[in-house]
Amino acid sequence: GAFTNAGGIAAADYLTNWDGSKYNAVGTPLTGAAAITTVQALAFDRLGNLYIGGTFSNWADIAAADNVVMWSGSTYSALSTGVNDTVLALAVMLNGNIVIGGEFTSPANGIVSWDGSSLTALGTGVAGGVGDTAVYSLLATPTGELYLGGDFGSAGGTVVNNIALWNGTSYVNLGDGVDSPAVRALAYVAGHVIASGDFDQAGDISIADGMARWNG
Repeated sequence: GAFTNAGGIAAADYLTNWDGSKYNAVGTPLTGAAAITTVQALAFDRLGNLYIGGTFSNWADIAAADNVVMWSGSTYSALSTGVNDTVLALAVMLNGNIVIGGEFTSPANGIVSWDGSSLTALGTGVAGGVGDTAVYSLLATPTGELYLGGDFGSAGGTVVNNIALWNGTSYVNLGDGVDSPAVRALAYVAGHVIASGDFDQAGDISIADGMARWNG
């Protein structure tokens, strides 16, 4: 979050670990040239590495640890040159890749994938939000699919209206999507995708009022 010194612990800044009885620092995020506003997203990969996204630069005094960084359990490391604006969502795919979503425009628009060595665009990303075009939520399903929600009219040039499926090569719309301004959260239940956010209409359902279920 946006806190410092959690539980009175020096260096427990913006990120902390609770061991069952007390808070602990996770390295020293705010040191040297680090400039941190907030942490917005966390995700562990299958090797136990922790990925951290938010609004920051030079996290732990590491050049290029900008808006996204990895903690191995003992050290921090940058993901290539990072991204140029806030990270709001992280997801771990079945193949181990980390998908990063947010408000950034470089190295791609709103969504990229990290394979352990480089950041790669997923198509041409998202465009056409009513406010700040952004990916707010990512959902990697147990069957290997990736859903994204946020404030965007199109993804990869396909009209999707704030929610989409990435099938590995292209973006697919979920019917007519939802009305603006945004999908804020996604969840997976029994093969169905639940979307929630600021919308009133989902597809042709005019009384969705902030929550809807996509059955495929």
